[in-house]
Amino acid sequence: MSNGRSNGPKRGRPPSAPPDQPAPVNELANWLRTELDQAGLTYRDLASRINYGKTTISETLRRPQPPDWAFVQAVLTAIAGQDARAHDRLLSAGRSRWERAALPADGPNAPAGLPHTTTPGARPVEPGTPLGDRNAELEQGRAAEVDAVGGQLSGTPPSIVARWSSALRPAVWWTTGSLVLILTFVLAFVWARPHTATPQRAGSSPALPSLTASHPRIPGDSSAFVRDVTYPDGSTVAVGQRFAKTWEIRNTGAVSWRGRYLTRQGTNDPGLCALPAMTPIPDTRPGQTAQITVMITAPSLPGSCRVDWKMTDVNGQHYFPQLQGLFMIINVTE
Repeated sequence: MSNGRSNGPKRGRPPSAPPDQPAPVNELANWLRTELDQAGLTYRDLASRINYGKTTISETLRRPQPPDWAFVQAVLTAIAGQDARAHDRLLSAGRSRWERAALPADGPNAPAGLPHTTTPGARPVEPGTPLGDRNAELEQGRAAEVDAVGGQLSGTPPSIVARWSSALRPAVWWTTGSLVLILTFVLAFVWARPHTATPQRAGSSPALPSLTASHPRIPGDSSAFVRDVTYPDGSTVAVGQRFAKTWEIRNTGAVSWRGRYLTRQGTNDPGLCALPAMTPIPDTRPGQTAQITVMITAPSLPGSCRVDWKMTDVNGQHYFPQLQGLFMIINVTE
């Protein structure tokens, strides 16, 4: 699962945006061109990875109006490839540039029809949500912020919202401080109680040693990624489509795999890629390969979706806490 980034720039792309582009739109377009050049991607390369043609990509980056977020998100996902950190960094930087281009600073005086997507019932992005899940909800998580800038947050002007926030802030601080104090007393009471060792019954198995970030759970255990059998990262599926994602991995250690599972990391919230929490891994002897298939249903909204998995036992205990595990990145279109 290489990240798909080349070592040098390619040519064949206009060096700059047309002069009639507003400055923020020009900045966004030139930044996208620069990132494409650094990744060594031409428009033709990019068109083969996303659901946009070469001519559409060129015209979108040259027109005076800012591109919609779905286009920017697809371009950045193609540039990052399978590099999760680059994917996160590019989406964060791209979002701030796109907002400057799409949302004028005068807020309430902004013209109607700005190219942003507001989804009814959208949820904010929760901390700790896996990257791909964050990508899938990035539009929804920003919808309330866009409405607040335009003075349309549930029909309430921003000034009233600000006054309510100021009035409630002391109460929030007082409540938080009280909860912290109570929690401190509870923890002190628990740790002050004497602890006794639990006797171990004869013939029972000893407790597993604690896991560290630098050792596998079982000495001599090891695994390696071989290939994406179906739907390589960057593939496109339709909204609501049900598909089978298959990987091939190899047992590169000295320990046979029995009773193991591929377990999804993070949450499985409605509106994201839907899939089972755990999928069995075929029993695999050292040196053999195993193919693992997970049935997935794409979200009901367009965007991109990333899901991460790790190898665990039936109780969810990791066998390789130091490894990244398997992941999938797909683009979802209407």
